[in-house]
Amino acid sequence: MNRFTLLPPSLLSAALLFAAGCASAPPPSPDLRAFQVQRTADGADAVIGDEPALAKKADAAYARALEAHADGDVALRLHEVHLADIYWRTAVARHERLSLSNEQVIADQALRKARSELEAVRVDIARLEETEVREAARAAQGPAVSSSTGVISGQLGGTTAAVPEAPSAPAIDPARAADRKAELSRLLADLGPVAESADGVWVTLVGAVEAEGNASPQVEPVIADLLALLADQYAEYELSVEAYVTPGGDPSVVLMRSQAVALAMRNALVERGVRRSKVRGVGRGAGERNGDLPADRLEIRFVQGQ
Repeated sequence: MNRFTLLPPSLLSAALLFAAGCASAPPPSPDLRAFQVQRTADGADAVIGDEPALAKKADAAYARALEAHADGDVALRLHEVHLADIYWRTAVARHERLSLSNEQVIADQALRKARSELEAVRVDIARLEETEVREAARAAQGPAVSSSTGVISGQLGGTTAAVPEAPSAPAIDPARAADRKAELSRLLADLGPVAESADGVWVTLVGAVEAEGNASPQVEPVIADLLALLADQYAEYELSVEAYVTPGGDPSVVLMRSQAVALAMRNALVERGVRRSKVRGVGRGAGERNGDLPADRLEIRFVQGQ
């Protein structure tokens, strides 16, 4: 066996030089082969890139060990191989420590980014909830209601009037209800894939709400207009807006982003006249691709009122 077959390219020239003067040199000893294995292991180039000075010292010591081996000087060979091993292992340790430091920096940056995104989504949700509170307060404004009598104090002649109850959908016979459910399904099919259950119908929407990065969710006005119109025409149904967003990043950020999307659509429907108590918004977090439907989507459920 050629005793230089294990040498790395950086040491080949030195080995050839001493081989020219020692045509019948002995084969590499076990300690020389052991060093050669670790010196040519995967990742050696990265170690040299980070610690070139130590790698150079290790190679120089190894070259001296080869010369000592050729001369039959066992003590010097052992000393130089040991020295080469120390230099190389030190270089590897420093390289690994540097790699860990870099990974920590990257992890810290990712954590700061996730926290920033989470704070942005929290602010967005707070803004949407504030809008809901203002709308509810506006709806509640009017003549004072007596908590003891449940009547509104009249302003003309001291008369009183009963508190108006929320409008309720008229009762529909089962046959008519089935027809209306089929009609609703056909109308929703113009917006996206439709499915039915025993108590209602739901449609899956893609692109109804734009939510890029940390920007506030933007509802597509035409879709919101159509949904509000259907909610009015089919008053026997209540609505549930369920939002799914693209997976990735901190799970808390993903969940809150989906909640912001759901609230944005809910507020858009309320602004268009849908009674607040009739529609709810739920963020479902990360979605999964379902056939042709992407993970980022909305499900608008029309459910029979109780």
